[in-house]
Amino acid sequence: MSQTRKVGWVLLMGAALLFVAEIPNALLFIGEHPVQDVLNPLYVPSNAVSAIGALLWLWALPAAVALRAGGPGRLGSAGTFLIFAVAAGVVVFSGTLSAVVFPYLTQHTLAELNSVRRG
Repeated sequence: MSQTRKVGWVLLMGAALLFVAEIPNALLFIGEHPVQDVLNPLYVPSNAVSAIGALLWLWALPAAVALRAGGPGRLGSAGTFLIFAVAAGVVVFSGTLSAVVFPYLTQHTLAELNSVRRG
């Protein structure tokens, strides 16, 4: 399998994961009740799948452009890696925030509110 074909498959898988993860986000997490959205059991998996899809897509897109230009060379490889590293930092940060931090903070905030109401 050629390098371009491999990158194409990674692009396709990343886009498919992003698409599949956005279906519950668009249907269930409208934003009217953010606390209820975070407590939904599908919130964490959909955000995790979205982050994985975005990472795959972000890795393959600059690689596909570099390969299309006739081979990346050293400078193209370095540029591809830097684009991926910067964008992946943003995706990993926002994905971790959505999948781990928001549910954790919501659960502890609700527990604290319930203890204040009782006491």
